[in-house]
This record gives sequence, structure tokens and C-alpha cells, in this order.
Amino acid sequence: MKRNLLIATLALAPLVASANMTYTQGDLLVAFRALDGKGVTQDYLIDVGPVANLRDATTTLTSFAHLGSDFATTFGADWFTRTDIQWSAGCSPSNVSAVGKDARYTSYISQPEDVAGTPGSPPTIEGTSTWIRLSTTLVTNIQGEFKTNGVSSANPAATFQSTSTESSWSAYMSGGFKNYGADFNIFGEIEAIPAKTLSLFRISTDTDGTGFETGTYLGYLSINSTGDISFKPAPPSTGTDNTYTAWAATNAGGQGPTLDFDNDGVSNGLEYFMGSATGPTAHAVPTGGTVTWPRSATAVVTAFRVETSTDLVTWTTADPATVNAGTTQITFTPAAGAPKTFVRLAVDLP
Repeated sequence: MKRNLLIATLALAPLVASANMTYTQGDLLVAFRALDGKGVTQDYLIDVGPVANLRDATTTLTSFAHLGSDFATTFGADWFTRTDIQWSAGCSPSNVSAVGKDARYTSYISQPEDVAGTPGSPPTIEGTSTWIRLSTTLVTNIQGEFKTNGVSSANPAATFQSTSTESSWSAYMSGGFKNYGADFNIFGEIEAIPAKTLSLFRISTDTDGTGFETGTYLGYLSINSTGDISFKPAPPSTGTDNTYTAWAATNAGGQGPTLDFDNDGVSNGLEYFMGSATGPTAHAVPTGGTVTWPRSATAVVTAFRVETSTDLVTWTTADPATVNAGTTQITFTPAAGAPKTFVRLAVDLP
């Protein structure tokens, strides 16, 4: 996917501890915890804003969270060099319905990097029940619990959680008491020490709707010794991927071609062939006796055809003389004197 570069910066102002957290579904949570020593009884979570901002980022997002004051108090002045401090990130926009470009049950999860910008192991989930439980865990328990916590006095987007709380971040990590199959460990290791960067992966439904595909690398999170978090998106692709899979990842929540991601009555596969983007696609209607479908010049298909029927039951390939297949559109004009005819466009993908 081609990415353009620009600079974006967001700073968060301090706030006195008072009401519960404000959390918008689809915001990314970044968590810090101590495995031993100072701070071991508390998790520290911060809402860094819509994960879609990171997913669609085209440039480095710099210093969009400032955590140094909280960290020094919670984990000690040496927090950045401690090897028993771990950080990770994750969220699920919705376990109920699609949200923007994210299909239902899409999850975002971190993976540790040995070298900044070199992706960690791509996470993969197999089995419908597992990815449903994981998304539900993130949405209902972890993100739900986050909203009930009090605001940090140093950061209005951050909170502390007791590690003994059932829906705390630690409860779903290795050794946590909610470690029962829908915890973070189904991805393998998702944490790193503060001096290490974190890959951010997006995992959406696979093309046949039976499980999850391997995570797509979006870029990496880093934190410096003063507690400033940044995100650097993955570098631009050296080529253009025109396949249906690439189109669907951006425009149809990764769904298969026979499904209808935006519920407009036009299948994902036809929208891909016609070069549609996210959002409703207009149905083809006769104009002057001719039906016209737009055609993408880059869509990769094995075949396409116009089909006709007189009863909506039996369909046959239209007479080639009635079809004009151009590079930017397909038209059908029925022969003079033809009976009432129903017409549709059919596309075969590789």
C-alpha cells in the first residue's frame, strides 16, 4: 500500500484525578506493568486515541503521550532501564458490528521487536470461537474495565489498575488468573521491555469467514526515557498490490468477495471489479436502453460476463453482440424487439 508522508503531533495535558475514564470504542490501549519490585501491584494503561489513526498513518506520530511523571512515581526513576517492566498494546473496535474499515471482531495486537522497524512474529488466530472470545474479552472486559477506572492525576487519558482486578491487563497475561484460552497468550509474546519497540499488527477475518488471517504489520510503537510514545508506520510498499485481497483489506474489512461489507446490495467482489471504495455503491440502471457498469483498469480477475434471464431463475451468458467490454466500463444493450429481460454482471476472481 502506498503511503504519503506528513508530520502529526498530539500532546496530552495534565488533569486532577476525579471522574472515571472516558473511552471511545476503537481506541488503542497501551499497557505497562511490573513483573516484580516497585509497581508490581498495579497496571498502568493509557488510551492513545483511535487505532484507525495508527492504521492509516502515513508519517511518524510523535510524542502523542507523555508518561514520565506517572512512571517515576509508579515504577521508580529507573523505570526505563528496568528489565522487569513490560509494555504492550491492543484493542478490538467492536465485537458487534463493523467499524469503518474494520470488520466485526478485528483485533490490534503488539509483538516485541528485536530491532526497531523489523516486524515481530505476525500473530495468527485459528478457529472462529477463539477470535470471537478474544474480541469479546477486549471489548467487554479489558476496555469495559478501563472505563470504570479513575483518571491519573498526571494524565487525563491514563489510569491505574489493581493487578488483582479480574479484568485488569495483567489478568489476561501469562500467569494471570483469566488465562483460559481467550487471553493475550494465544498470540504468543506481546510484551517487551521499555527499551524495545513494539510491532503493531491488525488481524481481521479471513476471506472465507472461518477464522483469522495472519496479522498485517502496521508499524511500530516506541517510548523514550522521558515517557513519550511515538508510532512509526510501516514503510511504503515497493510495488502496488492490485489483488482482491489487498483491496478488501482496505475497503471491505478483509471479507470474502461474495459478502457485502457495506450492506448496499452489491457484493464485495463486484465492487472490487468496478473500482469502488468504502461506502455505498450505486446499482447499475438502464439509461436510454443501455445498462453500464464501471470497470477498474487494475482489478485482477480470471473472467467476467453479462448474464440475462427472463425469470430470475435461469441465467445465460448474454449474446456478445449486445455487450461492449471496454477498459473502463462494460455496457449491455438488448437486441431490438427483445422481450422483457433481467440482466446482471458476473465476475470470477483468481
